[in-house]
This record gives sequence, structure tokens and C-alpha cells, in this order.
Amino acid sequence: MQAYLKKRKIHFFVTHNVETKASVVERFQRTLKERMWRYFTHRQTQRYIDVLDDLVRAYNARRHRTIGMAPKDVRPEHEWMLTMPPPRRPKKKKSMDIGTTVRLALPKHGAFDKGYWPNWTLETFNVAPNVGPGYKLLVERGEPIQGTFYPEELQAVQVNDDEIFPIERVLERKKDKVLVKWLGYPASFNSWIDRTSLQNV
Repeated sequence: MQAYLKKRKIHFFVTHNVETKASVVERFQRTLKERMWRYFTHRQTQRYIDVLDDLVRAYNARRHRTIGMAPKDVRPEHEWMLTMPPPRRPKKKKSMDIGTTVRLALPKHGAFDKGYWPNWTLETFNVAPNVGPGYKLLVERGEPIQGTFYPEELQAVQVNDDEIFPIERVLERKKDKVLVKWLGYPASFNSWIDRTSLQNV
């Protein structure tokens, strides 16, 4: 490894000072791990080696908010512009329409919670009519949930009717039916489904 780094003129060193931070690298790691965890959730797997190149390539091709361009497009002539950018006005968050399907932000319980852990509920809700700056929500069955939520706590999502919903466990079996607990949903959503509907992914 050292020979490879020298060949590429990369200066490698290790610091033992706990106060020294590598904020750029730490931010990249968090972004990469966030994408990995989304992939884990979508594919119901924790094997990432097959898509690691795709994840890194997508990171380098994606426009970064702080520099206004993709990392792969940065050239030496951009250095001054990126070091001393002009001030920008914050964008207003677009309001959500009634009936929009959303996920709720998961609370962080401590300073050491991993930033790349899932930040949103698996359970989805629908935006209900409300007066004021916040939003009222309904569960999928149309029942209201307690509380009012700020726009920053909601993430609009598109629900695919063909999506496979993960289950946490099978609670009971009865002939050709099984009682299942859906992953990320409360026990009130437990339901009987056909045994043939179960799939291994």
C-alpha cells in the first residue's frame, strides 16, 4: 500500500491528536454510508461490495450543494470561486398538498447516534387538512395521529403498489394463512396474509 501511495504522490500520515479532525473525509463517509443504508433498506441485504463502485461513482457525479457542481467537474480554475463563493439566499421549503404520502423523521437520542442510520420511519402517513404552519397526519387507515409536525420532520415519498413490504416476524400460522408483524409498523397493523405471499429476498 505504501508503494502505491508513493507512486501516486499521496502523502499518508497518522495523527494521534484527538482534537485533529478530518471533516471533509468524515462528511464523505457519512454520505456514502447514508447511501449504503438506503440500499440495505431497499434490497433487504447488507452486502454492498457489488454496488460500492456505483455508489462512489454516483457520489462524484452528483451536484454538491456547497460547491454548486459535481466533484468530477471541479478544475483548478474553479478554486477561487469555490473558496470565496458569493452569499446565497436560503430557499423556501415547498408546502405539501393534502393527501401527500410522507415518512416521519426518527428522533436522535444521543450525541453518538450514527448519522448514517435510517433517519425516517418505514411507516407512511398522509397529510391532513390543518390550520397553522405545521401539518396534521393520518395513518394509512385514515385515523389521525397525535401532534403537529413541521415541514422539516416530513419527507414526501412515492408509494409503489408493487412494492414488497418487509415483515419483522411471523406471529402465527393457520393452514394457508400467516399472521405477520410488518417491519416498522405498530402491532395494530398486524394482519393475516396468504402463506404464498411470503417471499425471501
